[in-house]
Amino acid sequence: MLPSQVHGKPCGQNFEMATIDDPDEYLTSVSGQYGAKKLVSITFGTNKRMFGPFGNVIKGSLPKFVYNFSPKYSFGGFHGSVYKSRVCSIGVYVRPLGWIAGSEAEINDR
Repeated sequence: MLPSQVHGKPCGQNFEMATIDDPDEYLTSVSGQYGAKKLVSITFGTNKRMFGPFGNVIKGSLPKFVYNFSPKYSFGGFHGSVYKSRVCSIGVYVRPLGWIAGSEAEINDR
C-alpha cells in the first residue's frame, strides 16, 4: 500500500505509517489531545488494535477528544486545517455502513 498524496507543507522529522488488514480490519475510533491552537497527539483504534499515540502525549489538563464510530456508521475520511505548519483542527467524515462510492450519484440519477 502506498501513502496518499501529501497535502500542505511537510515539517517535522518523523513519519510513521499504520497499515491495516483491509477488509478484515477497520477504523473504529480516533482520539487525541489538543491545545494552544494545535493538535498535540492522535491515536487510531481498529477492531483489532491501537496505533499510536502519535505526537506528544502531555499529562495534565489539556483537552482531549474521542470519536468512536457507531455500528451504523463507518470512517469516511479526514478534514481539518493547518496554521503555521501545525494541524490546528481535525474532523472525520462518516458514512452509513455498507455505503459504496458512487451510490449517491446513482440515486440522484433516478
